Amino acid sequence: RESALRAKAWGIPVSVNLSVVALEDPDLYRHVQEVLAETGVAPELLELEVTESVVMKDPVASVAMLTRLKALGLGLSMDDFGTGYSSLTQLKRLPLDRLKIDRAFVREVLTDAADQAVVQAVIAMGHALRLRIIAEGVETTEQRTLLADYGCDEVQGYLCGRPMPPDRIDDETRGIPISTST
Repeated sequence: RESALRAKAWGIPVSVNLSVVALEDPDLYRHVQEVLAETGVAPELLELEVTESVVMKDPVASVAMLTRLKALGLGLSMDDFGTGYSSLTQLKRLPLDRLKIDRAFVREVLTDAADQAVVQAVIAMGHALRLRIIAEGVETTEQRTLLADYGCDEVQGYLCGRPMPPDRIDDETRGIPISTST
């Protein structure tokens, strides 16, 4: 509810992480419907994020719930991709919009050939599945430039801004993009 209210006030998308408990809650769909109705926020301003481990706990039920939530007009992303135990079969069934490359691969992307290969592969696979790709944990312009060269769609991390309380976001970042498109 708080995220929906912030998204509506700011006019920018806000992401909400879903835990295993939340995704398994049979009332989740109804609750999200109620929040959308109560707050009047445009559904496209809310994005729900799940991790691989959350989805893989019960892949069939996760796909079913995420498909229902997607039908409400919400964005869906997989957070921390590459650190869990995803099945590519399940990944292609998920109604995702975005795939977020875990910062563990981004941290050394300038110097580690294995991290470079993983990042390039995730970007290529994600794009083949028609997903937007976000790199997490970007701290330098050199990382952002390399990721852009690889075709990464967006970055997030300290390069874009430090975590801050919502009231400082209102005052300090109005008009400044929260994530930087590459």
